[in-house]
Amino acid sequence: MRARCCCVCGKPQNFPADKKSELRPYGPGGADICFRCANEPERKAQTEAAMRAQMDAALAIGGGVATIGGGMSRGPEPGAHIPPGGRLMSEEELVAWLKRDRPGGSDE
Repeated sequence: MRARCCCVCGKPQNFPADKKSELRPYGPGGADICFRCANEPERKAQTEAAMRAQMDAALAIGGGVATIGGGMSRGPEPGAHIPPGGRLMSEEELVAWLKRDRPGGSDE
């Protein structure tokens, strides 16, 4: 089995010297991309669009509820599965979460 690596920088998941190398499937075509590369200005919009598309799918399958966080590295999942440290998130909570740290967004 081949180790998962970032599609941009090539670092493996959880590279010991880099706390920003957790991989998520938000790269081009669902490829794994590390947090640092995903948040570079030239990739941030594509990363956010990929996450939204995956979240929309998880919400549709989960009856309006999806799970994020908890060390999940596959992206959002339908609400039926809650990993340790994860939690259920309604569509309304997701909208508020996506608006945080954005101009004109919520400060919550």
